[in-house]
Amino acid sequence: MMESLAIFGWAIAVGALVAISLSVYGVLLATRDSSLQSMAISQGAQLGVLVTLGFIHFDNKLLPFFGGLFVAWLVFETSNRVTKKVRASKNTVFIVFFLALLAGSYCLISIFPMLDSHHSQAFFGDLVYLSGQEMVVAAIVSFLSLIIFLINFKNWCRSSFVTSTFGKDGLFASKREKLFLGFSLLLVVASVFSVGLLLTLSALFVPTMVLSFVKVANLKRHFVACALIAGAGVVLGFGLTLKLGDYPTVPVIVLVFLVLSLIILGLFNWRVRVNR
Repeated sequence: MMESLAIFGWAIAVGALVAISLSVYGVLLATRDSSLQSMAISQGAQLGVLVTLGFIHFDNKLLPFFGGLFVAWLVFETSNRVTKKVRASKNTVFIVFFLALLAGSYCLISIFPMLDSHHSQAFFGDLVYLSGQEMVVAAIVSFLSLIIFLINFKNWCRSSFVTSTFGKDGLFASKREKLFLGFSLLLVVASVFSVGLLLTLSALFVPTMVLSFVKVANLKRHFVACALIAGAGVVLGFGLTLKLGDYPTVPVIVLVFLVLSLIILGLFNWRVRVNR
């Protein structure tokens, strides 16, 4: 097992870095009620990667990343415009976008059957098969996203409070809000491109959702706990798959996210009861 850890050490480290970055951005996205829009954008990134692979045959693996980024941005802009004009719930609109993009992905696979394996890889992900270019893109984007997050932590948290209380229509003109949205989009696309849709959405929302049941809220503690769950979840989940054998890495990691979140939730609430 130690030999395997040595071989996949960089993949584990990059996966943990990506998950930590996603977890802290996920707290703010959940506060903004952008979970379903994030799901639609992630599916858009996946479709963009597949379209690029299907119609443009280049050996450069970075091109699908930019294809995914373009389609994800298109989904973000279009979904925002549509939600301002329709009477239906915004979440309903985002679900329709997600379903349409998912259907488009499978239609594309019927045209280009060789994309089937790419689609499975993009959806479920597998840290074992991360390429060098994917790791470099994911590591750079995740590291930059974390630095920008730490610099803008207070302002972005304040914006999240304003958004959750008064709505976000007035915030789109803010430079800080545009910076948050830009890095969120870039991070999600880099994550889908490297570790897949399932791990991306799970790292974004599983820790913050479970820990929202903590009886006494503490914002900084919440962020730290989400980051610890995400980073430790990748390391422990990957280690379990190496130990157990024929189990897929990302689904096991997602289950570890959930277990760790529930354990920390129980510890937090137990501490509250003891201190009363």
